[in-house]
Amino acid sequence: MNDFSRSHISPNFVRFSSLTYLDLSDSRFTSQIPSEISNLSKLRSLRIYGYSSGLSLEPYNFQLLLTNLTQLRELDLYSVSIFSVIPPNFSSHLTTLRLPDAQLHRILPERVFHLPNLKFLDLSQNYQLIVTFSMTKWNSSASLKDFYLWSNSNSLTPIPSDDSGQQILWLLILSSNNLNGTIPSWIPSLPSLSYLDLSNNHLSGQMEEFKYNKLFWIDLGKNQLQNLIPNSLLNQPDLIFLNLSSTNFSRNLDFSMFSNLSDLDTLDLSHNSYFSWTNENQEMSNLPTLSDFNLRYNMLQGSLPIPSIYVQHFFISHNNLSGKIPSIICNLDSLRILDLASNSLKGAIPPCLGNMRRVEVPREMTTPALDEEEDSGFEISWEAALMGYGCGLIIGFSIVYILLSTQNPTWFSRMIEEWEHRIITRKQKKVARQVRFQFK
Repeated sequence: MNDFSRSHISPNFVRFSSLTYLDLSDSRFTSQIPSEISNLSKLRSLRIYGYSSGLSLEPYNFQLLLTNLTQLRELDLYSVSIFSVIPPNFSSHLTTLRLPDAQLHRILPERVFHLPNLKFLDLSQNYQLIVTFSMTKWNSSASLKDFYLWSNSNSLTPIPSDDSGQQILWLLILSSNNLNGTIPSWIPSLPSLSYLDLSNNHLSGQMEEFKYNKLFWIDLGKNQLQNLIPNSLLNQPDLIFLNLSSTNFSRNLDFSMFSNLSDLDTLDLSHNSYFSWTNENQEMSNLPTLSDFNLRYNMLQGSLPIPSIYVQHFFISHNNLSGKIPSIICNLDSLRILDLASNSLKGAIPPCLGNMRRVEVPREMTTPALDEEEDSGFEISWEAALMGYGCGLIIGFSIVYILLSTQNPTWFSRMIEEWEHRIITRKQKKVARQVRFQFK
């Protein structure tokens, strides 16, 4: 990484008329990308990043660039502010088109889905870009392998109902797009599909069974899906991440049903009021690789289930759990965050969790709003503790948190949600880096 903060990209690059590869990513240039870049007619790869530097490209120069650089294979203008439409004509040789957070607007030309060699497409975070999927063939060459289209709030059409021969698409991200309708049957029928994120939409209906078992990441959270969890989701040997939070899936929870997910690292079943226990007194020792487990807001009743000894973050607050905290919880040597807030647990706290009455909040999590939000008449009645271990994980140090009070302060609940978000975001970024370089 180079730091050219407050420096402009020189128009003198045009002197290198035979240049085929130009990579100015992670260089922190500012101001405008010069129009002279469009004269490098032999360029095959152009990478310029603009995040946190205010780099922009005039709409006319953007269209000129796409028109003149007919030999381009890779165009990567990550977070460069363009404020333009995508013109209908540009290089048919493109294999990578990456324009996230570019302020693109209006309707995406359908030709993008027909580029014969396109393998990697990322148009995420263009909030004014309108994507209308073709109802016939949306990728006639069937070359697309990686498709990122998250947080494009104007994508209001259903997902196309025809796969049009998509056989090698292995990554599909359509999260946060206000998508409606049902999940078409071609998605779970994709033979190469390994990464699927349809979260934070308005998808409804029943999820069909997956026909192949190559999935390692699936996120269906925050939709209006119905009926039972597809059995095929529970038979994915390579699955490391499964998010079914805030859906309408119903299921009797028997943790043995996850026993085939031998590599599962993260399981989020939170905010599903239709879940219930098959057996109250369950141990989750059959999930040996599980690190993060979220069962918040599920109206679960009975005694506290004990996760496997490898779980690091266990969220099970806002349920109807009762009884004592079993002493076997002292065997969880890997546990760093334990959230039991807003349950009906009683009795003594196991000695291994300590008798601390003091609340320690990480400095990076505190905000002025914390003191303002609670009125002076509120008394914190803890029957629990917050313990710091100083090991520098996730947010500076890791904790075990047990809050048994029904008077759960809003700021603490919000802090727990922020921890959850940071944990998942770090994993997504790590996987995204691996995906980009391993499968491109």
